[in-house]
Amino acid sequence: MNILQAFIVDDHSIFRQGLAIMLNKLNNVKVIGEAEDGKQFIDSIDKYNPDIVFLDIKMPNMDGIEAAELAFKKKPSLKIVVMTMFEEPAYLNKMVELGVHGFLLKNAEMMEIRKALARINEGDTYFSEDLLKKIRHTNTAEPKSNDISFSRREKEVLDYLCMGYSNNEIAEKLFISPRTVDGHRANLLSKTDSKNTVSLVLYAVKNKIVDLQ
Repeated sequence: MNILQAFIVDDHSIFRQGLAIMLNKLNNVKVIGEAEDGKQFIDSIDKYNPDIVFLDIKMPNMDGIEAAELAFKKKPSLKIVVMTMFEEPAYLNKMVELGVHGFLLKNAEMMEIRKALARINEGDTYFSEDLLKKIRHTNTAEPKSNDISFSRREKEVLDYLCMGYSNNEIAEKLFISPRTVDGHRANLLSKTDSKNTVSLVLYAVKNKIVDLQ
């Protein structure tokens, strides 16, 4: 079994300690280091060489956005999971554009963290459904007018993606093959000009294409 070498970056020591305890309880993760801001993380990334980083957005000295950008330049294969209590959508958009692999609320429970890691470890992305609901409920802007049309099946796949289901789970729900789900997702990414599933899901929620209660 491959053990993910994890690094935590947050300016609150109690949160770092709590997250480290949760992660170290998982049998495929080992926390190898911590930093209290982005600069400290970037200065130590070569020393620790983590596989995955749990990164806050708002921090002193260097925020998570700048840290993520520099980290990807140093190590393009790095997996980054944003941990937030819900920042302004503009901050989340910037993280999406950088290509981070997941978003979790800081109060996420062990079950969701395990689910997110499993998804990311398989090469996919993860977006907390609770966070999506917060975005949906605080987004009062009218959806963008566009000419994008989705087939019935594409809309079904998009709905399940926004509910946090994996390709295999969606395939089981719709009684189709995972390869067919991949095809529909590729079409959705192309139609919405999204770079990955995270940006696709955020696009769908912000433009009210899906309805999260």
